[in-house]
Amino acid sequence: MKDLLLTISLIIVSNSTFANYLQIQSTSVNFETDGILEENIGLDAGFDSDSGISIEYGFHDGFENGFSIQYVGVNAGANWSHTLTSSEATSINSTLDNFISTEVNNLLDIDINSGDILSLSEDYEVSVLMLKYNLNSDLGERFFYSTYLGIGFTRVDFDADISYITPSNQLAVTSGDSDTLFTYELGLGLGYYLTENISIIMNYTYRDAQDGEFSYFGVPLPDTDVGLTSLDLGVRMNF
Repeated sequence: MKDLLLTISLIIVSNSTFANYLQIQSTSVNFETDGILEENIGLDAGFDSDSGISIEYGFHDGFENGFSIQYVGVNAGANWSHTLTSSEATSINSTLDNFISTEVNNLLDIDINSGDILSLSEDYEVSVLMLKYNLNSDLGERFFYSTYLGIGFTRVDFDADISYITPSNQLAVTSGDSDTLFTYELGLGLGYYLTENISIIMNYTYRDAQDGEFSYFGVPLPDTDVGLTSLDLGVRMNF
């Protein structure tokens, strides 16, 4: 899916009839979700911000108002490990009993106790394709600012590993899923003209991907929303 979105973006870039600027930015993303497993079974891994790339191509003349297409690709991950207390072990056993079917639970023989080490790892690959409308205004001779909104889709692929270690045993289970989510975005940008055709630009963007449907070991999870707040810094080239 990621390769498909990138291919579509490059095809658009190659067609100069409809566009006149290319913008490439480094994207520092705050992956604003508690995580699929945190939201559903209470294991909080705590996500780190991660970096990716944003490519945007505009459909209008100069820096005037108009449409653009944007592709964003980023990976995010989290790791968590903890030696459980008695109350934590009881709580997690109860949660797992409610979450995992009896057949799967019996197969995995999950029985977590005080003193066991429980670990969680989640990895996400995120691809965003957006159609944006941009409002641009000059701020004096060199600076300009942009406000924009967009609609599109976010593809989320996730893999999760849960493991626990006891004095006599170690068990690790892995599963994953993917979904494509409707997404909207709002943002604000500030630019500086280096030359008539080249600018440095910094954007702050909030994206909200709604109602992701994922499953873990075939067990459907409640809908999960994913927020992607990013700070982007890069170059805009005007053609």
